[in-house]
Amino acid sequence: MKKVAIVPAYNEEKTIKHVVEGLKGNVDEIIVVNDGSTDRTEEIINGLGIVAISHETNKGYGEAMKTGYRKGLDIGGDLFLLIDADLQHDPKEAASLMDFLVRTDSDIVIGSRFLQNRSKIPRYRRFGIKVFTLLTRIFIGVKLTDAQSGFRVFTRRAVEKIVDFENTDMGSSIEILYLAKKQNLKIKEYPITCSYENVEYSVNPLMHGIQLISILFKLVLRK
Repeated sequence: MKKVAIVPAYNEEKTIKHVVEGLKGNVDEIIVVNDGSTDRTEEIINGLGIVAISHETNKGYGEAMKTGYRKGLDIGGDLFLLIDADLQHDPKEAASLMDFLVRTDSDIVIGSRFLQNRSKIPRYRRFGIKVFTLLTRIFIGVKLTDAQSGFRVFTRRAVEKIVDFENTDMGSSIEILYLAKKQNLKIKEYPITCSYENVEYSVNPLMHGIQLISILFKLVLRK
């Protein structure tokens, strides 16, 4: 079983090497998609001995994910791990997520920051995630505790069914859940830890929340 890690990255020169080093030994291939970074991200990933792909311009988180997934399919990946590049998630927990997916015969496993409350999440962010997760449960019908987690594992079958999602930005995460539900894919959650020490927000959290809710309602109307 070929395990492939997908790491979308935008201006992550401070953390990307640590993420990659933490993943080595847990997966067979690491694909970092540099999404038009203006810092040293591209230079750094080109020297890490991994599959390094760069977009000429910033196309958005969703497009970076899609590029990574398609490359993973091309190189024969069987298990796909998605992880953020900002060290928000501990790459050493990757093996546990992948093992859990295999043990439970799931199509998708989402790392949840809330299952065991092991993470110190800023209060305003915790509130926003919980509200949006509740809306996701109501309108999409996916019973989760953390609908916006960027730490996920997919089988090849699941990736093939969701890789044509349309959203180019952070809304792609919720569209993937919508498509997974529509395709009757088996989704499970697994507890993870999360650190916000290195997280820098490029989008106002309130505006980000409004954008996600807008995307959610568009998906509901698509149904």
